[in-house]
Amino acid sequence: MPGTIAEQADQFAQDVHELLVGAFPGDQPEIVALAQQDRYIIHGGHETKPATIPLHVSGQRHAELLVQINCCTDSSRQYLAVAWSTFTLKSTVDRTPLLRYEYIRGSRSVPSAHWHFHGERGTFASLLTQARLKQPGDLSKLHVPVGGHRFRPSLEDFLQFLITQCGIDARENWKSAVEAGRERWRRLQIKSVVRDAPEDAAAVLGQLGYQITPPPDGHPGTSRDNLLCW
Repeated sequence: MPGTIAEQADQFAQDVHELLVGAFPGDQPEIVALAQQDRYIIHGGHETKPATIPLHVSGQRHAELLVQINCCTDSSRQYLAVAWSTFTLKSTVDRTPLLRYEYIRGSRSVPSAHWHFHGERGTFASLLTQARLKQPGDLSKLHVPVGGHRFRPSLEDFLQFLITQCGIDARENWKSAVEAGRERWRRLQIKSVVRDAPEDAAAVLGQLGYQITPPPDGHPGTSRDNLLCW
């Protein structure tokens, strides 16, 4: 059985802290789980205002990463779940974000997992203007979908992007830390997907040679909301 929700939140915060320490050189702010009513806010530092993670290029600080994860309980009330999260990349030159990745559990108006890009392209802005969208010149208002509720990118994916694509300084063994965290994350997601579609999971296991006995009342229902989530 899982630990209490508070214990799960503390373990999640510790996992995130170990991931950041394993990926980036230098001192990192402690990642903590702050209880707020029935939620747990996971971010850097013990204050309400979260601390940022410094990012360096050739030893010089050029950017910073803000990680915020708001957790709740899942529908069973036994497991910690992410209500929303945001990973924001900022330059030290100004305070405007460069990139933002966001996840919103149960979102209906925008994709539940999406990117915001804060760079402007004239041709793209022209397209949006022709489409007569609100704020057509501001690409950062777009929500670019990236896999929905279950198959969204993880923090580990974002860290590897920063290191390999943006040239952010990393520890020598950063990839081991990132891959360990990614495997842990994806195994948790696999378990969640199985709970969403148990009949499909049983069918696949049967094809692999497992002997599966359905519950006396038959297979639990499929959680189509999670499977259909944008």
